Amino acid sequence: MYYHSFSHFETWQNNNDEFTLKALSQWLIDSGLKGSLAKRHLKTFKRNLAVLELPTKYLVWAEKTIQNVPTKKHNDYLPTDREIEETWHDIYERWVINSREKGKGIRNRKTLRFYGILAIYGLRVHEAFSIMNWDNPILIRNGEFIAVDNDDENDPTETIKYQGNDKIIPAINDPTNTEKILVISGGKTGKRLALPFMPEGKNWFETFDLVNQPFSEVLPEYKNPLKRARGNIQGSNAFNAWWWRKNIPFTAHKLRHACNIRMHQAGLNHLAIANSLGHTVAMNQTTYLRYQGQESKLEGLQSALNDLRGKQNEIDTLKAKLAATETENERYKTEVERYKAENESLQLQLQRYELEKQYREK
Repeated sequence: MYYHSFSHFETWQNNNDEFTLKALSQWLIDSGLKGSLAKRHLKTFKRNLAVLELPTKYLVWAEKTIQNVPTKKHNDYLPTDREIEETWHDIYERWVINSREKGKGIRNRKTLRFYGILAIYGLRVHEAFSIMNWDNPILIRNGEFIAVDNDDENDPTETIKYQGNDKIIPAINDPTNTEKILVISGGKTGKRLALPFMPEGKNWFETFDLVNQPFSEVLPEYKNPLKRARGNIQGSNAFNAWWWRKNIPFTAHKLRHACNIRMHQAGLNHLAIANSLGHTVAMNQTTYLRYQGQESKLEGLQSALNDLRGKQNEIDTLKAKLAATETENERYKTEVERYKAENESLQLQLQRYELEKQYREK
């Protein structure tokens, strides 16, 4: 409770100087407090004004500042790709680079890499603890995933003989692996393969410090992370608690929904998206439509309208061609009628010539 309500008062630098509103406002900026965490500290300050024996203007300042602190509803807010990056960098600067304790900085660095994996693959939190091919490749044989350990000479899996129908999923850390397909052993819907999907032109593996990091360095240091605890998985509980303490304005699960949106907007096959995220196609579509932003809906409507206009243009072009063809046909009919009339005239002339010829011969 101390951490959540009082810890940021440690950054107060007023020392023995006069207690002023200017200094208090500067403390709020320097502390880096945002959203609900800023409100919590301000309310704590407000409750202790009587003890501090400060003038009424401090109460007015606190109440006004509390009202003006922007907060976002965690359950509803879906971050943009830019916000996902900015949030990562903000936490990295505050809790890794500027960490007061080296050990906490190291742990936060690992947890932020974990954040990156969730953002890239759209995984459920607990699924990231069940990644099979981060350090070593996976063999798919007869629908089964077989781990291939390249480090332990005594491991019997080293003697696996590849068969004609075997498929190899390379390790994520394999420098020749360009696909970065992930193998998950313990997903909500069982074992599956997950596709990485990043914003166009971005390499989030580099952005989120995941390149050449062993699996032990991309997982938070949680004891028994896959153990069930309090109706949830222990690793998920611990990660979500870390997330809440960092006052991130969206839930970790929204990284999954953001990945889903990203895939749909890029035009990926709906079945491939559903398989990658561990959904049915129907559920995936429902989730996509629920979190699709107004901008995306507008783009979709505009695209549909453009398609309709394009089809209408094609219809108008065909109608014009048909009208031109009908006009041409009428012209041909007129020509035919003229030729018939000329032919009949020639036939009459020929008959008259034959009659005149017969008359002269008599």
